[in-house]
Amino acid sequence: MAKQPTKQEMDDWFKIFDTDGSGKIDIKELKAVVRGFYEWQEQRVDDAKIDADVAVTRHFLLTYLMTYLFLFSARLCQVHKRLSE
Repeated sequence: MAKQPTKQEMDDWFKIFDTDGSGKIDIKELKAVVRGFYEWQEQRVDDAKIDADVAVTRHFLLTYLMTYLFLFSARLCQVHKRLSE
């Protein structure tokens, strides 16, 4: 999960978007801020999708492993039963 930006990061972003150094963000700079925030949110969504893909993959692998172990143990029981007869 993506972390929330710190105050220092926000200050750094402000300085980046305050391109004329006025201490204020005008309309042109505001558009850049909004665009930057949108891109940051898109990255968070992409990160969440990757996390979800990893979770689905882990679930699939765990299910596959449990199925394999169940079938292996059933087969082992059959072999043990035959050997004990």
